[in-house]
Amino acid sequence: MRTLKPSTCKKCKQVCQTITEVWVCPKCGAKNVSYTHIANDVTAGLKILTKILAKK
Repeated sequence: MRTLKPSTCKKCKQVCQTITEVWVCPKCGAKNVSYTHIANDVTAGLKILTKILAKK
């Protein structure tokens, strides 16, 4: 499950709470990518696959 994570805008350095991979800064409008969320999704997927493979 995803939770809010602090992410810093690459353009204006404002810290925002994000829950998605790609987000738009409310201050300057720059598009940013949160790799923390992507890494968490990959980790969660690997845990599920490990459980499925362990059952076989």
